[in-house]
Amino acid sequence: MICGIGYVVEGQQNLPDEPFVSLWKHSTAWETMAQMFVVPTASWLLKREVLWIPIVGWAVSTYKPIAINRARATRR
Repeated sequence: MICGIGYVVEGQQNLPDEPFVSLWKHSTAWETMAQMFVVPTASWLLKREVLWIPIVGWAVSTYKPIAINRARATRR
């Protein structure tokens, strides 16, 4: 569907019905997009800058993410 890339989702039946935390390594840009289709409706926590990426930012913003401003992080 996207650039003719095929994919297989394994283990989706193991996702719990109750809320859970899903951590992705992001070895490729594909994982970021695949997340939208694999994980059920979720609340995303992401860097604010992701919302500035053309097209991707718009798509991700439809999920109403929690955007974190990492520039304002406190360093100890």
